[in-house]
Formats: sequence, C-alpha cells, structure tokens
Amino acid sequence: MDLGFVRLRAFVETARSGAMTSAAAALGYTTGAVSQQIAALERELGHALFERVGRGLRLTERGARFLDYAEQILITESEAIAAMEGPWRPGQAQVDIRLGVFGSPAAVALGPALEALRRQAPWIRVRSVELEVDAAAEAVRRASVDLALSVDYASTPPAVTAGVDRTVLVTEPMAVAVPDDWPAVRTPASLADFAASPWIMAAPTSHFGIASRAMCRRAGYEPDVIHEVTETGACLAMAAAGLGVTPATRMMLRMRPEGLDLIDLAEADHRNIVLFARPGHTTQPSRRLLVDALCEAMRDYR
Repeated sequence: MDLGFVRLRAFVETARSGAMTSAAAALGYTTGAVSQQIAALERELGHALFERVGRGLRLTERGARFLDYAEQILITESEAIAAMEGPWRPGQAQVDIRLGVFGSPAAVALGPALEALRRQAPWIRVRSVELEVDAAAEAVRRASVDLALSVDYASTPPAVTAGVDRTVLVTEPMAVAVPDDWPAVRTPASLADFAASPWIMAAPTSHFGIASRAMCRRAGYEPDVIHEVTETGACLAMAAAGLGVTPATRMMLRMRPEGLDLIDLAEADHRNIVLFARPGHTTQPSRRLLVDALCEAMRDYR
C-alpha cells in the first residue's frame, strides 16, 4: 500500500480546515491537485475519508480514525529528515524548509532573510505560508510546516503546545501610532494621555486585541474602540487618516510608515516575536541558517 506523503499532507490539511481550497492555499497546490491526491488516497485505502456537508467537508468515521495516524506519519517523516541532515556537500539535493509567517515579521524580515540565505546557502529552498498566529504552534506540531513565526504578549501568557519548542527572537515595547499632525506630547508618554482618544484595535477575541485592551485597563480606563480591525496595515492606514490612534511597534510601523508618528510609552507592555519548532530541529544546519538569517533581518528591532 502506497499512502504517499503528498497525499497525506493534502488529507491532513483538508481535515483541519474543512475545505480543499484552504488546504490548497496552505500547501501551495491547486484545489484540483488536492482533490486528486485525496481521491488517490481513498482508492488506496478503499474507504471514503470525507463526506460533503453543505459547501464544506466533514471527516467520515474512518477518516477521523485515520487522521491521527496520518499526522503521526508526517511528524515522523519530518523528524527523520531533520535527523539525517548533515553539512551540505556539492551535488546533494536541495533542502526544503516550510516556514509559517505572519504580518509584520514577513513584511520586515522575510525578504532580507531569504535574500541573504540565497547568497550564503543556495541549496536551501524556503517555502513560506501565511498562518494565523494562534495556529502557528499547532501547524508545527502536526508537521504542516517545519518552523513558524508567531507572537505573544506580556499580558497574555503563551499557551504551551506539547512537542513544540518556543524561542523568543525579538522583544519589542508597545507604543501608540498617531497621525503625524497629532499635538506634541512629552515622551515617553503615559497611556492615560490617550484615555479620551478614539482607538483602532483588533477584535477582543484576538491575542493582540486582548493585550491592547489590557494595557489601557491597567492605565485606568476602558478604550473607546471606534474601529475594530484585524489587519495591522489597515489599522495603521486608518490612524494615518486621522480616524483614531492604534497600538503599534516599530516593526509594525514598517508596514505603513507614511503619515504616522510613534509615541513611546512609559508603562509599555511588550510583544515577543517567537519561533516554534519541533525539539532539536533548530540545531539542524539548514534550519539554523534560516533562523540566523531571520534574526539578523530583525536585529534592529531587538
């Protein structure tokens, strides 16, 4: 019986997302290719793994039973590849690394890091996929990606995911982004100085939204959130347009530097840019080179 790693990845991603389109986006395939891989796997196993529910897919009873085994096979594959890697020699095949990214680190660090890595180690091929920060550790655990960048905040302690290591790459103080015609204030300012300001914040169900509101509450007030927006670049653009103030860091500001000033805070919270990896994987030569390149690209924000 030939299960095939590509087939298993297509199956696991579809099972987790409930849609072949989402799985295709995560894997860098077309939706048709994902469908073909799953159909081939079902033929090999002799059982249907999914059933349609409305516009989505749901695992069959046998599919749900098979999912844990499929994930474990992919984890074992990832562990085996990492264990076998040694110093690269001319003539060897390329080393592939799947990297989960998000928002500001992708905007600031990914391009410079991969450019430097291409010069230093052209045999390493990195494929990046955007992940929700809350999903990064789980994506590493189930071997959907090899490494993943994520973020956590001092006011919202990170959850621990079994079988996944967390390494802090950068720690940034939180500040407030304001329109560049904002009245002059002493710096570092107090967060209480913005108690009467309209705020632009992420939803209160997100880690960033929770941390942003917690900062204001520690300063003695509930922020008046006029605009609730998830995407950081959109928040910054709205602040530049004079629609309110928004929490930000220097790295975030690189996503929309025009029309904004960043006001440092005396009682600043901070956020950590973190790397998730399976135990021992960051000691492998190719992964170590990628991590070092990312750290160097973010060096000015430490």
